Amino acid sequence: MESESSQMQAILQRVIQASPADETQVLLSNSDTALTRFANNGIHQNLTGRDSELTVGVRLGCRAATATTNRLDPEGIRRVVEDACRLARLSPEQDLPPLPGSQHYMPLERFDSDTAHLTARQRADAVGSVISRVRDQDLTTAGFLSNETTVTAMANSRGLFVFHRATEAEFSITVLDGDSSGWAKQFAPAIGEVLLESMAEEAIQKAVLGRSPREIEPGAYTVILAPSAAADLIGFLVEDFSALEVHLKQSCLTDRLDSRMLG
Repeated sequence: MESESSQMQAILQRVIQASPADETQVLLSNSDTALTRFANNGIHQNLTGRDSELTVGVRLGCRAATATTNRLDPEGIRRVVEDACRLARLSPEQDLPPLPGSQHYMPLERFDSDTAHLTARQRADAVGSVISRVRDQDLTTAGFLSNETTVTAMANSRGLFVFHRATEAEFSITVLDGDSSGWAKQFAPAIGEVLLESMAEEAIQKAVLGRSPREIEPGAYTVILAPSAAADLIGFLVEDFSALEVHLKQSCLTDRLDSRMLG
């Protein structure tokens, strides 16, 4: 991990040194993703992907802008720095909070080796067990099982450098039964915490309970969302909760502080 941290820090420092801006902040994220997808009670897709994303934020006086690239070679770094500076010169002046200097953060352990090294065979075996469970009840299923490792580093021209590794496993399943369906999803930092059999049973029960639907009169009804459904809705608001987004008036909370918005 220290070697990976040092390599990413070296890249970030090259970006900062290449920037003519008054202040520069750089975020580098490397991700390895693997996924097994199934439908009609069979596995039909297995894929893996690796990607890097470099985001450069610059400040020229009271003007700021960011640019992003997935190129980490010298030419790619030069171009993304130039793009950020060009956009900053075109942006309006803002009252910007200062960039932080060197910080000490409490460690957050979200890395699981089993998840990082989960193989296509292991995913196929896990998915195959779920498919058999659904097929035994004369139902049809579709969904996916994925695992991802993300390594993120951030540095700025005021001496900040932070590094973090994380893994995530996600399982989503839909069960179909003629005129009804059921859905369940779970994600966790470790594959051992994702309860595939329980998620499958939850989706099965929803499909069974939804059989023979009937129309109801329009009106106001109390709807109880599953935790995963509520998490998906809240996920769209996460960036709006950023103090910077509120400060820049780009949040749904802009001018609504101290006002009740939700139940």
